[in-house]
Amino acid sequence: MLIALLIFSTIGQLPLLSESQLARLLETSKGEVLVVNFWATWCGPCREEFPDFVKLHREKADLGLKMVAISMDEPEDEKAAVAFLEEQGVEFPAYLRGFEDFEKFVNAIDPEWSGALPTTFIFDRSGKRAFRHVGKTTFKELIEEISPLLEN
Repeated sequence: MLIALLIFSTIGQLPLLSESQLARLLETSKGEVLVVNFWATWCGPCREEFPDFVKLHREKADLGLKMVAISMDEPEDEKAAVAFLEEQGVEFPAYLRGFEDFEKFVNAIDPEWSGALPTTFIFDRSGKRAFRHVGKTTFKELIEEISPLLEN
């Protein structure tokens, strides 16, 4: 994940994330509390909630929180996504959707998710999904869901 962050921060590109890479990301994040936010630059609620994820990462990363942002923008809109992330001061791994099959990509994280944005998933240290929220979430709600997970 650090490699992805370095690629983004040094050359202003977002690594593509495929269905299989998404599944691998979830598997390799066991041992940490993982927050995965799906967003897009064209999504108003996504843009509104994003500062809360940046704040959450800054406040809780040292306690075992791992934050990942996955842009669902079209590949040709990568520059807009990168500009938004830079504007937000993102210091955590960020990716651009690189799926070949939308349904397989969505099912890799949750077969019950429609793909609506924004959507946030939180996984406990064992890799079990502890929270799913479709729509704009708040910092308060995120803290309420994450705090007990970080204590375990």
